[in-house]
Amino acid sequence: MAVVSRSADIPPQLSQARENSGEVLLFTCTRAGDEAIDLARGTLGAQNVIVEGDDSVDLPAALDALADRGLRRILCEGGPHLMGDLTAAGRLDELCLTLAPTMVAGDHPRISAGAPVTLNLLPRLLIESQGTILGRWSRT
Repeated sequence: MAVVSRSADIPPQLSQARENSGEVLLFTCTRAGDEAIDLARGTLGAQNVIVEGDDSVDLPAALDALADRGLRRILCEGGPHLMGDLTAAGRLDELCLTLAPTMVAGDHPRISAGAPVTLNLLPRLLIESQGTILGRWSRT
């Protein structure tokens, strides 16, 4: 599992090794500060904390570092800013999106946040069940 964090915070449930769970990699940036980075290295091991970027994590460099470790197929589950950054970096190949039949009003974030970017996607798979649509979309 790879975690992206500008502050070098490690979720508590990932900070302890578990049998057969694999390693946790942390991608962070120099903005996190030496103290937080050293704490993360002490928790995960120096080889599992990768510093890429100054004010934010350099996602293309992080993805290249994963590829260098043989990890080329990546499923990203993150917030709107991470999604926006991946899209802006041109590194989003596929989007799995579930549409549920629930209307929510008010001020809510989109599935991506950050600088405006447009990415044209084509539907590859659409499945409907009881009004819920599961979709897999890919770049054109």
